[in-house]
Amino acid sequence: MSYQYRGTKHDVAAGLSLVTAPRRERKAAVFNRAKCGTRAGFRQHQNHSVAMCADCQEAHADYMRAYYQARQAA
Repeated sequence: MSYQYRGTKHDVAAGLSLVTAPRRERKAAVFNRAKCGTRAGFRQHQNHSVAMCADCQEAHADYMRAYYQARQAA
């Protein structure tokens, strides 16, 4: 006996053991110092739990300043 589920046919007698493709190995992200001084660099510091550099802090402050000014204008 079998049943149809979202276009894929499964065999109930086999105990619903679905064969799945092996998962792809994800490469660990590497901290890229070239992004320092940008908004992406700021987020990278946060994601990697690395101490924030002054360039990234300034880039984030500039981004937030522009964001709030744009919100005020609207």
